[in-house]
Amino acid sequence: MMKGQAPRRILVIEDDTTLNRLLVEQLGRSGFAAQGATSRSEALELLSVRRHDLAILDLRLPDADGLTFLPELREYCPVIVLTAQGSIDRAVQAVRAGASDFLVKPTNGQALELAVNRVLGTADLQRDLAFWQGQARIGQDRPIIGASPQMAEVRRLLSLFAGSDTPVLILGEPGTGKERCALALHGMSARSNGRFVSVDCEAGPTAEDLLGEMRSDGSGRVHRSEGLIASADTGTVYLGGVDRLPPDTQIKLLRMIETGSYRPPGSNALVACPARLVLGASRTAGEIAADRAGPARCCLGCCPS
Repeated sequence: MMKGQAPRRILVIEDDTTLNRLLVEQLGRSGFAAQGATSRSEALELLSVRRHDLAILDLRLPDADGLTFLPELREYCPVIVLTAQGSIDRAVQAVRAGASDFLVKPTNGQALELAVNRVLGTADLQRDLAFWQGQARIGQDRPIIGASPQMAEVRRLLSLFAGSDTPVLILGEPGTGKERCALALHGMSARSNGRFVSVDCEAGPTAEDLLGEMRSDGSGRVHRSEGLIASADTGTVYLGGVDRLPPDTQIKLLRMIETGSYRPPGSNALVACPARLVLGASRTAGEIAADRAGPARCCLGCCPS
């Protein structure tokens, strides 16, 4: 774990309370933030409240078969399965069904830590690949250039706001570099090592796309999808063309800005938003000038036109 980085969160799902406690303690000594659950229902309750980086799953639970529960659990995070010595075949089946690794009980602290680090490292590489592919499309290596007084003022303002986590709204005509400014703001901030996620709101993302959702397939199984905002984790999310979003989605974003948390569609639990929000509104110079001449209003749908 890098210095200054928050501990990775791990959920241990094991009905043997003694073994559960031992695994949680071992993970804690290795620098992870671990907590235990003794059933499928308890695990889903904890996962609905807080994102976890990894789950360790016993294949025998009091209210579920591990192989049946595995696809649902994979919706949340990578999974390492626990199996008894005589159930290796089931562990192999679990890996084929999507588990990232398996451990045979009883396991020692060294084997546990190695497996956890291996699975987390693979998950990080997969996320980084997607991240850098996105960065290549954005062209992060091109700085904001220009010697005019106006560009100097832009750089000054970006530097000023870089030290804050306050949400920022960037106004400007199409093609004036709002996304470039948002990326520069991210690069100057303490979040620069985190992810920069750019969302084109004019493409019509739904509230589910932005915030994720919890939905049932009718058989009692709950599926969870992570929204674009959560995918940035502790980085920065740029919502370009936010004024083009439907009013009901704008209201959800406004509440998230005000409270720092949001409720994914289909869920009753509030989820904290660790990312910084930078919003962009693509309006013409005439519209911006009219706004300046008239009463001040925001673009988040909460104020009358």
